[in-house]
Amino acid sequence: GDSICHGDYILCEQRDSAADGEIVVAQINGTQTTLKRYQLNENGTIALLSSNPDAESMEFPQEEVKILGVYLGLIRLINHEESPEPTL
Repeated sequence: GDSICHGDYILCEQRDSAADGEIVVAQINGTQTTLKRYQLNENGTIALLSSNPDAESMEFPQEEVKILGVYLGLIRLINHEESPEPTL
């Protein structure tokens, strides 16, 4: 959905907060880490929205989610065995 492919390296700014719509590295319950789009809901929960149509979005109470960083961009290696086929 956001053109982040398997084998890409993501660049993040280490932060503990995010604005609605930013892509974040979030830790859930101190165990699971995910890369999702951040949304603070009116009821106080945090939605972690997936841009990948094959993955589900998630919703958690605020105290269960820790923002570790905010996505800035990516590095994609060309001619690397895990790099996706180029689309021109």
